[in-house]
Amino acid sequence: MYFQKNDGFLDRLIAMYSKAGFPAAILDDDFNIIWCSDSAKLSFPGLSLPDGARTLLSGCDFSRIKEEIEIKGVYTSSNSIEPFGNPPISICALLSEDSELYLMQLPSSAPQGTGMQPEGVSRILSALNSQYRTPISTIFSTLSILVQEFRQNSAGRDLSKLLAHLETINQNCYKVLRNCELLTTYTRLAGGLSPVRPIRMDLFSFLRSLFEVCTEMTARSGIQLFYEVPEGVLIISCDQSKLVCAIMCVLSNSCRFTRENNSIDIRVRQMDNSVSIAISDRGTGIPSHVQPHIFEPYFSYSKDGGPFVGNGLGLPLAKQAVCALGGTIALTSVENEGTTVVFTLPVTDDSSAPLAVNSSAVDYLEDRFSIPWIYLADSIRCPL
Repeated sequence: MYFQKNDGFLDRLIAMYSKAGFPAAILDDDFNIIWCSDSAKLSFPGLSLPDGARTLLSGCDFSRIKEEIEIKGVYTSSNSIEPFGNPPISICALLSEDSELYLMQLPSSAPQGTGMQPEGVSRILSALNSQYRTPISTIFSTLSILVQEFRQNSAGRDLSKLLAHLETINQNCYKVLRNCELLTTYTRLAGGLSPVRPIRMDLFSFLRSLFEVCTEMTARSGIQLFYEVPEGVLIISCDQSKLVCAIMCVLSNSCRFTRENNSIDIRVRQMDNSVSIAISDRGTGIPSHVQPHIFEPYFSYSKDGGPFVGNGLGLPLAKQAVCALGGTIALTSVENEGTTVVFTLPVTDDSSAPLAVNSSAVDYLEDRFSIPWIYLADSIRCPL
């Protein structure tokens, strides 16, 4: 309704930014997106969602932004020197007849080079992966050798003590690997560096296999998981890795913020042109004053008042992954009662997409470095 006012000014503005291929968005008075250019969505996939601008500006005081615009005519965020800092953003007011609108302008994507010669953020991520994953792989290999030697040369109480120490090292290595995985995956998704690669698969069969694995894994920590997936076949074209990423991020939270007698319920429902995946737990829940921040990257909350209970990337990563799939995500939570997260994914099929080669439940379990093991490493005991 906004675009038909002001003698077509907004229409012309949108046409200009669209033709120029410049990353920009028009926001309402609450900084929700009412229009966004394709180039902006390509560079920052989170802008595909109505609250994408608010997520991009997470940590900012919106009232202060408006005050600065009123005084200076424009707000410009600082250009962070941090490798994973927010990009510089400028926002100015667009007056309409009924309400205040804002124009948000974003930087164009920087060249990222190639796989062999990465540049920009891709180069930083490649270096991070190399410097973390390589030594972690060496530690894991050394642990395997030590376990074999101790079992051959030790016995009884001494063996139990030694294995307990090795399990501690092993578990912490998994946590470092998990943090590296979440940081690099989130940065690639949020920065438009992870293109969607759909494959054709039977969604219901795949989810049954994945949830069967998760049931066995969560049982290692005494957490019961129940799942319900419709019978039959549902062929869709979907980026499987991003779907698994979203599910495992939420499931990890459900396991981590658990309490005695907790259980997790997963329900899959098919609608006309979409599928919903609801993950519910009976854990500690999220206080109401914390809930507005749950999708902010690097935000974490501890009831004990500690600054970091985690890396603050689980739910933000789930949101980015679902957004890349063209879906939506919603969360409801009651403190001391539990939390429910619901994904809604579009059902589309592209006959030209390659066919999926799915892993079985046994494959997931036997591969100690499969994604489910890594993503649940902060809440379950991983294999040594």
